[in-house]
Amino acid sequence: FLWFNLGDTDLIMPLVAAGSYFLQIKLAQKMNGPVQTSPANPQMTFLMYLSPVMIGAISFASPAVLPLYWTVGAVFLIVQNAAFHRLYPRASD
Repeated sequence: FLWFNLGDTDLIMPLVAAGSYFLQIKLAQKMNGPVQTSPANPQMTFLMYLSPVMIGAISFASPAVLPLYWTVGAVFLIVQNAAFHRLYPRASD
């Protein structure tokens, strides 16, 4: 599939998966406002950055199908979040 075998580990897909999840988190934070990562809740900020790192680390030891699955899921979440905010804008916008 594409340039890799889904049953073997891959060196590119973990980076793509971690990057897509980081992008998804940053875009969701931008669209939803900084309420989720307020200074009063530092654990949420830590988990926001830990999640893509863990996805990347786990993906390096997993078959390439797992980071592909996570990448497709992150892209779907980005599109879904953008469509939701386009259809239902906040009252302050």
